[in-house]
Amino acid sequence: MPVGDTGHSAKLREHLAQLFEVACGLLNAKALLFAFDDADTNSEHAIALLEVIRNYLDTPRVLVLLTGDLELYSLLVRQNFRRELTQGKPSEWGGQNPANDRSIQQSRMLDHLEEQYLLKLFPVQERHTLFPLWRLADETGTKTAKANYQVKVKSQEKPQPLIQFVNEKIKKGFRLTPTDINLYTEFFLMQPLRSVLQTLARIASVDPQTDAQAYAHEFGQAMIAMSLQNLYQTNIAVDELVAENFHALTETVFEIAIADGDPDTSAYLRPTSAEVHNRSAMFGLSAAVAQQLRGKPGTCITYLLRGSGMVKLMHDAIDSNIRKLDADVLMKEFRRYMGPGRKEDALGWSRSASAALVGEYTSGPKNPLIHYGIIGLTQNRENNNESFNSAFNNIGQTDTKYPAAAFSLVNLSGSGTKTLASIYNILGLMGRLLTLLEKSTWGNNDAIKNKNDVRNQLSGFFPNTNSVGRPIWVKSQDAISEDDETDLELEQNPAIEAWVTSLYTWLLDSAVIMRQISPSSVMLGKVMPRLFYGLENISDSLRKKTANYSTDFASAMELFALCVVNAFLAEESAYHLTDTGETKRIILNNPKTSAKYYLNQLNLVSNLFSSNELPLTYIVATCPLITGLISKSKVDDVWPFTLKSTESQASSDPFITNGSWEKLKSVSIAGAGKKSSSSGEEEKSDAPSEAGTRNTKRGRSKRTATDTSAAQAASPTDNSPEQSK
Repeated sequence: MPVGDTGHSAKLREHLAQLFEVACGLLNAKALLFAFDDADTNSEHAIALLEVIRNYLDTPRVLVLLTGDLELYSLLVRQNFRRELTQGKPSEWGGQNPANDRSIQQSRMLDHLEEQYLLKLFPVQERHTLFPLWRLADETGTKTAKANYQVKVKSQEKPQPLIQFVNEKIKKGFRLTPTDINLYTEFFLMQPLRSVLQTLARIASVDPQTDAQAYAHEFGQAMIAMSLQNLYQTNIAVDELVAENFHALTETVFEIAIADGDPDTSAYLRPTSAEVHNRSAMFGLSAAVAQQLRGKPGTCITYLLRGSGMVKLMHDAIDSNIRKLDADVLMKEFRRYMGPGRKEDALGWSRSASAALVGEYTSGPKNPLIHYGIIGLTQNRENNNESFNSAFNNIGQTDTKYPAAAFSLVNLSGSGTKTLASIYNILGLMGRLLTLLEKSTWGNNDAIKNKNDVRNQLSGFFPNTNSVGRPIWVKSQDAISEDDETDLELEQNPAIEAWVTSLYTWLLDSAVIMRQISPSSVMLGKVMPRLFYGLENISDSLRKKTANYSTDFASAMELFALCVVNAFLAEESAYHLTDTGETKRIILNNPKTSAKYYLNQLNLVSNLFSSNELPLTYIVATCPLITGLISKSKVDDVWPFTLKSTESQASSDPFITNGSWEKLKSVSIAGAGKKSSSSGEEEKSDAPSEAGTRNTKRGRSKRTATDTSAAQAASPTDNSPEQSK
């Protein structure tokens, strides 16, 4: 204000004070109240308003109520002082000349001016904080000390306590068990009041008891909408995520989990991240997972691999000592090779992941090439064993169908071991088959068309096996050829055709219970770490030096299959919410060296679960691709998983017969007949504890190019003791 105008300003202040005195007298009031709501939202006029309050409303007859975000007021005040002090000449404030740099002093002066200005306008004793609903509805303390907030819905006669109401909505929307409900409820009620009330109004419009599917959709959309501001900060297609694009969902989960940094727990999508934006994004994504995966077994398995599995694989790549790429280049190459947002199914991920996990071990392995549930195979006979080609063809002739292990194969391009048998390929093919059930054209009584759809999914394995290239971060000096991931035309091979009928029957049975599937992000997020570490521990044990026995292919694949079943059983029993409530958690020692030991454990708890309680576990455990890896002589009447048409297990022979088992035992494993300079490797604990995790960087040493295990690895034996989980 010009000096000449200061007198006018003082006169105005005096006249206003007189006006307020007269007004109070006329109204018979002690003071006048001026309320300014959300003044901070208009940055153009906010400072002018503060100046009016400071200059003219500081009188005994006036009370000023000013609402808004004090942090935003602080930024506006600081910006205003900086603009006044620079007077349009930024070069004179902050100092671009290092010899005359007083930026630290100037910044300190800005801090002082900002603080004193706010203290004058907002005295500390007059500042009042509006608490979030969580603080107001907190049930701690005495009955007289806590507020009793209630929620009234138009369709209901009586109001409900706020916490009880929100807990029920969170439970059914996120499909959570009691262990996680309070965590999600607290995060939700800690959000801005306006967001909470608007979201509650939206999800309360649909009754989950009347239409569970509609409620899941509305709930997921509401929670995503509440998290949009934080999702926009990630480099993803948010519009596609809102439109329920599944591939956008898996890509977003990958981006957020990698940003969070924990290789195991980040994929749970619990709102516990150290970063505020990640917490909110995880909250919304967790609702989207529950919404999009409900009643979809194939999508569940695809998400398991392309979501949490992708996160595990990225951290495994970071943890590998053989890579010679910096972190930024590695991330770029990983995205190119694995394609987190690529429109690809579970099997595409499985093939590429198998190459990424063991690619560094395949060049001249000195020990049995068994890592992470993946086995390297040789084309030639070694140590009285035979090639997998010979064994599989012999079984195809005697049993009129190839063994289930034939669908685990993938070829690696370049030199070194050419063929891998991967349990991930079994899981990937299972996911691909189950997605057939999710198509609207399935189940229209067209058995010929449906069987043809099943038949089309079985190409690219044995005998015409697809090839993938090694990722660049595990390349050695081998020559790498281009990937060949195009499925070859499937001939009418009787040994493959026999699988069409059994898989078709399994899909029909699975369709009966698939509507019972209602997974949470926590459940699916926990399956992958348990599976990954379980397979890692089995593989480590099978490579150990033992003088009494050596590893065989059949027993190794059997243990891998049981590990898959156990991962789903443990986590679905703990975190699957059914219409009747929670299930009883079943924790068994993870199979490590003895399939018989695990099967005996399974038999003891077989009366504690059913297909309605554990639908995804039953679908996985009854899949012929899984049972086809397990010895019939070991299960007998022990296998507790049956579906409608597979109740008579003996008639369908889903397990490996004794003759085929002996032939599979003779399959030659790469590196199994070579000597090692090491006497063995330290035994590791079994699968994760209740949390289902073991931090890769903290819990195990980095992967190295040369495995230090012994030449002769421990083979499964039904008499060997199991280690506790």
